[in-house]
Amino acid sequence: MNKIVYFCYGLLMLVSCQPEEYTLQSPGKKVSVRITFSNEKPEYAVFYMGKPVIRSSSLELELMPEGRLGKKVKVISSSDSVIKESYPMYSGKTSTAVNHCHQRSFILEEISSHRTFTIIFRAYDEGIAFRYVVPLQKNTTSYLKQERSQFCFLPGTVCWFQHLDGFATGYEKQYLPDSFPNLSKQSIIGLPLTFELPNGVSGCVVEADLVNYAGMYLQKDTTTPYALVSLIAPRKDNPAVCVKCRDTLITPWRAIMLAERPVDLIASSLVTHLNPPCAIKDPSWIKPGLCAWDWWCYQLVPPGAPFKRGMNTETMKYYIDFAAEYHLPYML
Repeated sequence: MNKIVYFCYGLLMLVSCQPEEYTLQSPGKKVSVRITFSNEKPEYAVFYMGKPVIRSSSLELELMPEGRLGKKVKVISSSDSVIKESYPMYSGKTSTAVNHCHQRSFILEEISSHRTFTIIFRAYDEGIAFRYVVPLQKNTTSYLKQERSQFCFLPGTVCWFQHLDGFATGYEKQYLPDSFPNLSKQSIIGLPLTFELPNGVSGCVVEADLVNYAGMYLQKDTTTPYALVSLIAPRKDNPAVCVKCRDTLITPWRAIMLAERPVDLIASSLVTHLNPPCAIKDPSWIKPGLCAWDWWCYQLVPPGAPFKRGMNTETMKYYIDFAAEYHLPYML
């Protein structure tokens, strides 16, 4: 009798330890995301045309002062939705874009602390996206110390890295192709990050809907081979904190554009799909045209000008007059 009891207990424990796994497919079934919840962190893996693109990668936030959020979670509920809408594009590759994806939201609870949060996934035929939502609750603050979203690539993946000197940057560094073994763990990598896999699939890591949040960079993940992890820029007034919110903490979308060839990434509108609608009620007045630009202010202002050349009002007025004289519609 005892053997039967122990066997049933062991079987129950084995079943309870099995990870919960979900699959989200894009409308045309070109892209799929496998989402797993186990005793450790939530993980996701990405496939394009049945080919692996991103290996199982963990998702985690670190709040302050509570600590890491995401280890040993259970799914409270999940919901599916289909998004299909068209919207005008006032600049870019096409006059109208179609935002069509399958979305799945997971409400999660951390077993030890009972803190809840949501991870939302979207699957498009041109890529995937995910974001975190942490409501203000008894056991959480809205102070983000760091976000640790992993991007685990296949061995042999080539990336075009933009190595930055710090978080205050003009994004004017070159994008240089390299492999992971040559990547320094101290390197700060700017977005977008374009990559090409050994199987020929190409992609690009980007972010969208960046509002009231710090920018995301990437760095080498020293815990996992061929992996990068998100690095959120710290606040200037308190470098120990990246983001402060008054209520619900909503991260930007972390997105991966996908295509069969690098050149096909140009046609993607994934970032605008994920961004909020245009905030200008009537943008019809916005037209393309030539403009004067003051950035290199010493190049057009003659040496004998009766004012000091530089970033000042008199220089701006000079450029405006220059634009008017030569019929340039804009001054940038």
